[in-house]
Amino acid sequence: KGANALGWYRVDGNITVSGTATLVIEPGVTVKFDSTARLSFTSTNDTCLLAKGTASDSILFIPGKVASWRGIQLTGANQVDTTFKYCRISGSNRTGEGGGFYTDKTVKLDNCTISGNTASSTGGGTSRGTFTNCTISGNKASSSGGGTSYGTFTNCTISGNTSAYNGGGTYGGTFTNCTISGNKASTSYSSGGGTYFSTLTNCTISDNTAGGNGGGANAGTLTNCTISGNTS
Repeated sequence: KGANALGWYRVDGNITVSGTATLVIEPGVTVKFDSTARLSFTSTNDTCLLAKGTASDSILFIPGKVASWRGIQLTGANQVDTTFKYCRISGSNRTGEGGGFYTDKTVKLDNCTISGNTASSTGGGTSRGTFTNCTISGNKASSSGGGTSYGTFTNCTISGNTSAYNGGGTYGGTFTNCTISGNKASTSYSSGGGTYFSTLTNCTISDNTAGGNGGGANAGTLTNCTISGNTS
């Protein structure tokens, strides 16, 4: 928990990390956003964020005194070194892509939970990035990809997400050994309740709903997948 023995920090304005700076967030820390603020990395590949929790001492990024904050945006983070591990990102409401987490790099997230976030565009929970053993649940997108838009996912669970348009769970992206369940593409002309235009291998797609075509999946490429209990 570093210099703060309480183990939490309150944020009342935007945090921008630039230049060659490295921000380290230690296991057990809770970051509470007390305003409609965001955490941004905006330089040219030199900034780095290390948020490495443990299974018993995770790191939380959550609202504080406000109903929602503006999420984590990494457009200049060092894609080799920046790491999120055993983190939870919740309660963000972002204008644009990636309600909880957005990057244009191959930033790695391992054993993280992205839940209860919203986006005005695609990717209610996340947009892009590389995810392993993560849970993306209960997120909403006003466009497509209620849980995720693009990115690479391995051994992840994408569940209980909602989109207004295509891909209640996922929109685009590559998925291996993932479970995509209980998601919804909610409008009458939306397709792919579970997944839309994604590439899936050895995945389970179940109990998803679409207002239009493809309760489980629409478009994309599926290999050795199990599809069951979906409705449209």
